[in-house]
Amino acid sequence: AIPLGNTAGILGPLIDTRGAGGYVVAPPTQLTPAAAIAGGAQGDERCGAVVEDQAALVLPLPGWLVERLRPDPLPAATPAVVRLAAGAGRARGDRADRYLRAALDRTLATVLEAAPGTRNRTLFGAAVSLGRLVAGGALDDAETRAALITAATVIGLDDREATATVRSGLKTGAHHPAPSPPPPRPREPQRDPPPRPPPTQRTGRAR
Repeated sequence: AIPLGNTAGILGPLIDTRGAGGYVVAPPTQLTPAAAIAGGAQGDERCGAVVEDQAALVLPLPGWLVERLRPDPLPAATPAVVRLAAGAGRARGDRADRYLRAALDRTLATVLEAAPGTRNRTLFGAAVSLGRLVAGGALDDAETRAALITAATVIGLDDREATATVRSGLKTGAHHPAPSPPPPRPREPQRDPPPRPPPTQRTGRAR
């Protein structure tokens, strides 16, 4: 089953709905005065604790309404290609490049697999992580940025929101550059073990 999220104006003007991750305050819910809350401002009625009516019943959602609120299916994910920083591959070596490519793929996968309600936060964390590699000279900035935004829009995030989140995450990651993985050490040629000396022959009379 696909969880229904929150909507604003989809069913009609001034009609909002609350689903997974949403919160509703409605009669007969009461707001207690702030004076009754530890640390609250004395007499400030704008602050309060919610006391929910546990006896209130929630009616089943009609099927036609479920269909109206069901999110549109996500488009098929297209593979994102991010170029490693130019000129660094030869110094790093193929093994280090494979490590970077795997780290990039894992990070983009976390964005594509993020659950509703966590997607923007996951996108920011991914941008911070890759931003460190961009600042360290391991990844191309423009292509990393484009790949993150593409992954975000595939899972349903708004393009403007995704762009702002990626920009902020890359900027945050740039404050802590991650150096490229060091090139692997060249293997020392195997040497044949030295020949074992022949067993010492003992001479003498038998007793």
